[in-house]
Amino acid sequence: RTSAIMGTAALIGKEAIARTELAPEGYVFIAGERWRARLESGAAAIGDHVRITGAEGYQLRVEKL
Repeated sequence: RTSAIMGTAALIGKEAIARTELAPEGYVFIAGERWRARLESGAAAIGDHVRITGAEGYQLRVEKL
């Protein structure tokens, strides 16, 4: 048996799409929801794919793919 994973922990490692420019903060779209995100380095344009690496409260940390 494995324990259920919910909330931001369930999103870590998944791919999302930038809905606004991430320079370094903005919004991403994943699992039918819009989330606040902070890019770890560089910048991402609208439509770029990013991977979720962590979370701080309700803000996701992401890296550009």
